[in-house]
Amino acid sequence: GHLPALGPDLPEHPRGLLIGTTDGLSFEYRADDVRLLAVRQGDFVERTDWTGRGGSPLKPLGNVIDLIDAGQPEPMIRMSGPTTARLRGTSIMDGRATLRYSVDSTDDSRNSIHVEEWGEAAQLTAGSGYTRHMTLTMPPAEDSVTIRLPGGSGGVLHDSGGGTSPAIWATQRPDGQYRILLIETDASVALDESTVSFKGASMPGGVVELTLTTLILPEWNDDIRTALLQELSS
Repeated sequence: GHLPALGPDLPEHPRGLLIGTTDGLSFEYRADDVRLLAVRQGDFVERTDWTGRGGSPLKPLGNVIDLIDAGQPEPMIRMSGPTTARLRGTSIMDGRATLRYSVDSTDDSRNSIHVEEWGEAAQLTAGSGYTRHMTLTMPPAEDSVTIRLPGGSGGVLHDSGGGTSPAIWATQRPDGQYRILLIETDASVALDESTVSFKGASMPGGVVELTLTTLILPEWNDDIRTALLQELSS
């Protein structure tokens, strides 16, 4: 449905998607070129598009707990050339709502990454937040796939050694809160400057499982970092 603007200087999204989970979160996406815009907590949605003659925007009811890249995120999955994330469908199975889309290369229509994604609330020792579970099926011909981590530049990367998963990407939001992204994957990757790169066709034609857990914390220090890395590695 039509999603209203997330702020006074932000665009509306006539092609939008709102996915609510049973643990009280809502994941808000633009659907023309699939990107996560925001995560909400609380009630789900009022179907205002059903009133009157229709055509009015949906009315999301939850409070925004995380506005991705100030509400205007760049493409998350990048290949060697320009890409578009095309919505392929949604489904409900095993108690969760799954979003399916393909990241298509505009240079080569045969070269696409197929993505299945679902989200849920997260609770770790340091605090609470949300998790995005992503399954990426890689194209055999692509040897350079980069995941741009939400949150933008200016953060600090902490890892368990060697610049590989598991790792933490820590940034401070304009409101003073800390946005902590926990990165876990089963693939051979390189972590550098807010990106996860699958280099050298490490998983040609294969399936990569990527888990991104976001915590919003009032403070950030070495003790919290060490505890989180230990929790991820256990």
